Amino acid sequence: MNISLEALKYIATNRACGSITRLPFAPGSFDLVMANDVMEHIPERDYRESLLELHAAASRYILIAVPFMEILDGFLTRCGVCSRRYHINHHYRSFGIAELKGLLPEGWKPTTFVFSGLDLTPYEIFSRYLRAILGITISSETAICPWCGARASLGAEQTFQSLIDILAQHVSPQEALFHPHRSECLVLYERKSPCPSETEPTLRISYSRNGSEASLPANPVATEEEMIVEAPDLPHPIPPSHLWLEWKCGGIGYRYPRPISLSNHKFQLPLWFSPHYLEHLSASRAFWSDREGAQFLFQAVRSLFPNVPQMQKEIELRKGFRGAWRTILERLGIGKIGMK
Repeated sequence: MNISLEALKYIATNRACGSITRLPFAPGSFDLVMANDVMEHIPERDYRESLLELHAAASRYILIAVPFMEILDGFLTRCGVCSRRYHINHHYRSFGIAELKGLLPEGWKPTTFVFSGLDLTPYEIFSRYLRAILGITISSETAICPWCGARASLGAEQTFQSLIDILAQHVSPQEALFHPHRSECLVLYERKSPCPSETEPTLRISYSRNGSEASLPANPVATEEEMIVEAPDLPHPIPPSHLWLEWKCGGIGYRYPRPISLSNHKFQLPLWFSPHYLEHLSASRAFWSDREGAQFLFQAVRSLFPNVPQMQKEIELRKGFRGAWRTILERLGIGKIGMK
């Protein structure tokens, strides 16, 4: 089903035209209903009705795919005609674990989370956060203003874009370990009664081989900067694309495909993929507080300007992220920029 008749011309199987706010199907028409990269695009006025329509049409399962922990304000542009700001892809909300757990009404339980999509680099993550915190817009050739329909998309001055690019490249990659670097999350919901939850999280490594799947216990060993997973009984060789790790916590499985291989039986995982962090991942909680943001800038400036101790001293005298940022702009003679 799609809202566009033009899009449906490319579909060669059964199809229907309709809106997610009013599905043209009887209640319980399908075993499974899937919304693939849809929910982030629904305006607030239609959002609740869309969720009700989804669970009304599904009798057993709902599968939802959304961008994961997206930094919405890092993708804002400004219309060159009406001057309003908007998300270049018209995304209205971001989703973390907390938001996805409470997405559907009572009676629906999330049973599996799969972290998928692109592997974001630390540079990409930091650039998005910097743009969001500083209110810097980006340009896009394909963006269409939702207010006036214009295709005139404007970004901030190149000076500010360049400075962000430089600073983002001078931050330790370890700083990004606590922010999910997978761009998508798929969640399977089942219509079922609440069941007892396991008391202790368990980790297993699974793999596919010769058309069949198998699963083995895995032992996580956490350090300050990473988590190492050991699976001594894992057969060799198995391509990383055929491997995934899964935590089982509270009756929910969290799957991490394609782990980084350190050896035949050892794999590296970022710290965010652990029970302690997974259950607290929320898109409404800023990754950096003002103090953490300032520390990030201190680190970047120490790396970028190792022979300018006076600048570092001035930054440390100014409390918080915004004070540190203003110091950098003043010392470089760039000027000022309005911050959110």
